[in-house]
Amino acid sequence: MKTLKLRDAETRLSDVIDDALAGEPSLITRDGRPEAVVVSVEVWEQLNRAATFGALLGSFPDGTGEFVIRDDRPARSTEL
Repeated sequence: MKTLKLRDAETRLSDVIDDALAGEPSLITRDGRPEAVVVSVEVWEQLNRAATFGALLGSFPDGTGEFVIRDDRPARSTEL
């Protein structure tokens, strides 16, 4: 990933966009701090469609499917 100062990114915006379309994102910094990443729309849409952890948990079957119900018993004896 390329890192560019905001001022450089402004003057080279066309190149930054061409790089993003070619699959190379650019990290834009302001005052030395990362502020934004430029990626292609295709990459952004893929990231936007990625399942959230909550959605992943919500998609699990209710126990009637192929998943095994968890056994909450201790794996070993706690008696000495």
